[in-house]
Amino acid sequence: MVYNRFIVALSAVLLLFALPTIAQYGPGANPGGGGADAPPAGGKMDVPEYIKPGFQLLYMSASSTENTDPNKVGSAGMGFTEYTII
Repeated sequence: MVYNRFIVALSAVLLLFALPTIAQYGPGANPGGGGADAPPAGGKMDVPEYIKPGFQLLYMSASSTENTDPNKVGSAGMGFTEYTII
């Protein structure tokens, strides 16, 4: 059970970190030329030079909700997420 939670959390972190990179360097945005096709599964993907093992990114986010009923309280929160390339 704990192992499954770890895998889900790790997958979510990797997905969230990979989405901006895929959007910038993915299919149709090949900065090195050579066509607009995505690399094959397990193939090399073009990423910035600074994205390498040991790279860390600290990401801050915040959110809030409001309620239409003035007698009910909304909620708010903020936090930090650290991504580390291993």
